[in-house]
This record gives sequence, structure tokens and C-alpha cells, in this order.
Amino acid sequence: MTTIHMITTAERSIPMRLLNPVVDRTILERIGWRIKTERDQVWLYREGHEMTDVVLDMTDAKGLLEALWEFYPHDEGFYPVWVEELEIKLDEAIRFMRENDRKLASVFFPSSEEIFQTAMSKVQNCGEDRLDELPLKTVKITYSWGFPVLEQCRCSMTVVTRNGSRGIEDTDVLHFMAGGGVMSTVAPQETRSAEAPAN
Repeated sequence: MTTIHMITTAERSIPMRLLNPVVDRTILERIGWRIKTERDQVWLYREGHEMTDVVLDMTDAKGLLEALWEFYPHDEGFYPVWVEELEIKLDEAIRFMRENDRKLASVFFPSSEEIFQTAMSKVQNCGEDRLDELPLKTVKITYSWGFPVLEQCRCSMTVVTRNGSRGIEDTDVLHFMAGGGVMSTVAPQETRSAEAPAN
């Protein structure tokens, strides 16, 4: 029996001021990211693939829509495209639940890349901990009957910037380790305190 374990880790922290806890962090958590706050920084990791098709009940849909109105108001100049699209989808989901007497509705959420790009574009992104790019490392381990199949294991890196993203490489784990690299699938909250760079 073959199974695949995949974990994606943000290789640097995001200043807490750039991720609104009611909107940005809520969306990241709902699409699969786990969040750890450390001092004034946010560390992120995700197991498996991002899940942007999210099921909401009426309370959650209304609460998120109201939060978007509050924290991304139309009249203050900074109004990302994904915010407008999500507002429309949430409004449609609320209307669908009311008209069809449903308790749940599916809403397509923005990707984490859109959230990260928005964070980098905020005026608060300044100072010594300014975020210009966010490297995301994905380690994919293939297991056969509980044992790792090293020749099928991969490590890849994606770097997100305010203007888009780029893949760095997709290399065999054995080659990576031979060059002195260390692969880890340990969740960040167990290791990050030792790895976090000093700010």
C-alpha cells in the first residue's frame, strides 16, 4: 500500500500586523493552514493540499462578510480583487441558504498566495521586518507499506512575492541531503522556536 505525506512550511515568519486575525488568518485556517504566533510574528504550515472549496453555515458566512466590510472597506483605496470576489460569493451563499432553506453552502475561497500578496502590499509592510518575499518549502514523502521510498520523495520551493510566485526547484531528497540539506516533516510548532531568525 502506497501513501503520500506532504507538508508545506513557510520558511520565514510574517509580521502579525500584516495578517488581520478576523479575515486573513481565518481564511488561511479554513483553507488548511495552521498558524502559530510568536511574539509579533506569525509562522505557517500546512499538511496536504490547500482546500479552497469551503463549506460554511449561515453564521460563518454572515460573520466573514461583515468582517470583509469592516477591514477592507470599499472607500479607503486598498481593496484587493479577491475581497470583492469573496464578498459576491458569500452574498450568493447566504441568499442560496435562505431561498432553499439550507443550513450549509459551499464557497470558493481565495488562495493563500492571494492573501500573502495582499499582506506584502499593505502600507504597514515596512521597517526592519518588511516582507518582500515568502519562501514556501514543500516536502513530499512517499511511503510503501510504512517505509519511505526515497527515490520517489521530493522537495520543492515556491517563492511568493507581491507580483506573483515562482518555483525554485524540484529535486530528489537524496540529492538534497547529499549536499548537506536536512529534510523534516515535523510540524513547525514543535521546532520553530529554535529555527526562528532573530528580529
